[in-house]
Amino acid sequence: MKRKVILLTLAMFCLVVSARGEQKLSDQFPYKYEANVLPSAEIPAYTYVSSVGTLESEYATANNGILKLDSDSDGADNDSAWYSMTGGTGTSWNAGPAGPFTIEVRIRSLPNNSGTYNAWFQWNDENSAILLQVWHNKVYLNSIEVTGLDNHSTFHTFRIVSDSYSASVDQKFDLYRDGVLIINDAPNIANYSGSKFEFGDMTGSAESNVEIDYIRWDDSNAWEPVTPGESAGYPYRYEADVLPSAGSPNYTYSSSVSTLESEYAIANNGILKLDSDTDGQDSDSAWYTLAGGNGTVWNPAAVGPFTIEVRMKSFPNNSGAYNAWFQWFDINSSILLQVWHDKVYLNTILVTGLDNKSDFHTFRIVSDAYAASADQRFDLYRDGILIINDAPNFADFSGAKFRFGDMTGFEESNVEIDYIRWDDGNAWLPPSCGIAGYLQADFNKDCVVNIEDVATLAQSWLLSTNPDSVFYVDCSDPANLDICK
Repeated sequence: MKRKVILLTLAMFCLVVSARGEQKLSDQFPYKYEANVLPSAEIPAYTYVSSVGTLESEYATANNGILKLDSDSDGADNDSAWYSMTGGTGTSWNAGPAGPFTIEVRIRSLPNNSGTYNAWFQWNDENSAILLQVWHNKVYLNSIEVTGLDNHSTFHTFRIVSDSYSASVDQKFDLYRDGVLIINDAPNIANYSGSKFEFGDMTGSAESNVEIDYIRWDDSNAWEPVTPGESAGYPYRYEADVLPSAGSPNYTYSSSVSTLESEYAIANNGILKLDSDTDGQDSDSAWYTLAGGNGTVWNPAAVGPFTIEVRMKSFPNNSGAYNAWFQWFDINSSILLQVWHDKVYLNTILVTGLDNKSDFHTFRIVSDAYAASADQRFDLYRDGILIINDAPNFADFSGAKFRFGDMTGFEESNVEIDYIRWDDGNAWLPPSCGIAGYLQADFNKDCVVNIEDVATLAQSWLLSTNPDSVFYVDCSDPANLDICK
């Protein structure tokens, strides 16, 4: 009976995984426009076009990695301007006649004088066409419209995923907003001559006023977005591939007692090792600092919301005192997270009786958004479980920054950090394992369905059939009838 159960479950696992499709972050796509320069100065270059003679300098500016397109500056509904990139063989847009491909745009769409549509993105190949329109309060994809959205308060990510069919007339397109499916199977629309990609204000009768963070695409693969709330999809990440001082953006290394960085930090195989305890003395001190504020990767609103996640392992040290200090400031609030090998502290609240040394654990801080920073609260999740609720804000600090390490000198640190990830514009609860349909096969509860879940399932089955295991299930015992079914 147990053998039948395992075979049936493995079959279900394979079906669920194939139905979901593979996920990938857009920063791994082969083609990207990151808004560091005007599209006309990008490689490959986009051609600037205006049907009414609007100068590019009057329409577009690129500053701090954001492209601003505004055809609404004079309050008249007669301006028109856009960018066009030719596609086809040998270009960066050469999608197959029937897919698959993926396109992602991160954008903020502001209300305009006419209140009508704000941005027009259009991709064509010789067999299909995609028309995405983003207003400040709704979105349209190939004849399907979704209303009641707020696309103007902050940036949002729109991902188009193309299905792959034998004929382009059958082709369908899905649209995800911030990782959530909002349009399913939008149809193909009238074919266009040639292959190209255009975006901007291409009507002249309704103005556009948008800010674009990036446009990224893979013209050969259909990639679903990373599960909403999963930190791998956050816009800012330190993945410990290099020392923080060598990262992008780079952190500033500091030490109050002239400890060399090479004596304190090592980055190897995607793990950052910080050890100020090597000499057995409680006098070392070293840390990393990342400046925040406008134009940086740490620029939360004065009262949130934002999310920060750290995956780490914290070892005992010679003094047995705290091991790691993570501190985030903006001009209105401050967060202090301290992780020992056996406890954790967040803004005056201490949780003891933890084992943070035997394995890596994930600590996620989720900020509430309040009318005033004095009322702001912070929740702390350890491996997806809420352990601190509504930790208070405390003393404001001047300026915005993030720093981590050993910043006291009288108590040493000895930690391994897998990553630090943050989203300074959204509050994300941890992903919920085993609730969404495609996560029913998430047997190891890491919110990702992959081959590791097969290993977990197989191991569980082996343990349950081993009479020497505490997990053994005797299926000849009527008391275990429900389990053995």
